[in-house]
Amino acid sequence: MKAITRLLVLLLVLSISFSATSQNCNYYYPLNANTKMQYQTFNSKNKLESTQEVLISDVKNVGNSLEATISTKIFDNKNKLVSEGEYIVSCSGNEISFDMSAMIDQSILKGFEGMEVQIEASDMTIPSDLVVGNQLKDATMKMIVKAGPMTISDMTITVKNRKVESKENITTPAGTYESFKVTHDYIIVSKAMGMTTTINSKSVDYMVKDLGTVRSESYDEKGVLQSYSVLSKIF
Repeated sequence: MKAITRLLVLLLVLSISFSATSQNCNYYYPLNANTKMQYQTFNSKNKLESTQEVLISDVKNVGNSLEATISTKIFDNKNKLVSEGEYIVSCSGNEISFDMSAMIDQSILKGFEGMEVQIEASDMTIPSDLVVGNQLKDATMKMIVKAGPMTISDMTITVKNRKVESKENITTPAGTYESFKVTHDYIIVSKAMGMTTTINSKSVDYMVKDLGTVRSESYDEKGVLQSYSVLSKIF
């Protein structure tokens, strides 16, 4: 469950902005092909836990939408590769969206080889213009793992109470930026072996126009900081 929570934080850190002539896709996502960024995640004691490299590997028009392929690599605190994958971010109309199922680490799915995995997910969306006080749409993802008729695992992730709280200056190793502070609540409900586990947490993201989320903080249900991620380098 800790791995799922870490991936939620890392994926939201990738809130990236399109720059394209065919659409008004100048959002909170930097989606110029071949752009590469590095994020570092630390625990509450400022100890490095992991490093993530993000590459915008392809940007293309698909119908009335613009789609970008995001490739990611996650390294542990000893710089050992522990996970890699990719997902699609889409721009259509006045918002950017990505499928919540992208939050599932492929290394986790490998542990379910030979089993039936069912995933249902809504899109996480970010509007083109953030305004202090805005309420953003909820999003959910449900994953069920079965071995024959038996359900091995049933997990639901809900992202709710997404709100633009304020506008603040934020400093990271990559620079100082004027950002929007966006807060979220997470509810992870996992059912396995006849037991139900519920984890409530909160996240704070600092989002910058044309760049994305430059800092993300994860808190437990009591408001105690658990970890944070920062934009550390732009290649």
